[in-house]
Amino acid sequence: MIVDGWVLEEPAGRVFAQGRQANVPLICGTVKDEGALFAAYSLVKTSAQYESLAGTSVGNYTRDYLNLRPLPTEAGLRSAVREVLSDEFVWNARFMARSMAPLQPNTYLYHFARKNFWGRVLGWGVFHGLDVPYLFNTLPRPSGDRRSRALSEQMAGYWTRFARTGDPNAPESVRWPRYDAESDEHLVLDLPVTTGTGLRKAACDILDSAAVW
Repeated sequence: MIVDGWVLEEPAGRVFAQGRQANVPLICGTVKDEGALFAAYSLVKTSAQYESLAGTSVGNYTRDYLNLRPLPTEAGLRSAVREVLSDEFVWNARFMARSMAPLQPNTYLYHFARKNFWGRVLGWGVFHGLDVPYLFNTLPRPSGDRRSRALSEQMAGYWTRFARTGDPNAPESVRWPRYDAESDEHLVLDLPVTTGTGLRKAACDILDSAAVW
């Protein structure tokens, strides 16, 4: 986001880190392979470029981060870039949830993990934006199979209940836990719907340590 002094007067991350954001219920989340779409068009072609990419957001913690996401072989470069970019997406969502939860108890974190036909054909797995047609019930053929439609209906239920009341839960649904930093829980949107904890925790912890607002 561009700090232009008019629409945004300061970095949004600083506002969230200091607890000055709007006190409203929040859903935020990611998909399993967030970085895949962007890695497919990445200009990173060498180990040196990869190291530069990995160090962009972690600064003095680059060595720690590269221990977690080590320099790849040339053949593994695209997969490594995918992981680095996916870490960024997940960390941003976790940061937002962690910043919001002390202010607003109705804060919910999700992770969409349902691979469909298009993810398999493109080789991108569960790529960025793949959750959107599920949420809005606009699944294109041939990904709109019966099981995918069932997940779409469950997601629509969570989101509409949240829009109506601030709470996405219902007696017949898998309970979506409120987010708090200690349990670090999220809802896993797949079939079946489950819950998980500590999503990409090691990477997110490093990114947290490196963040400067």
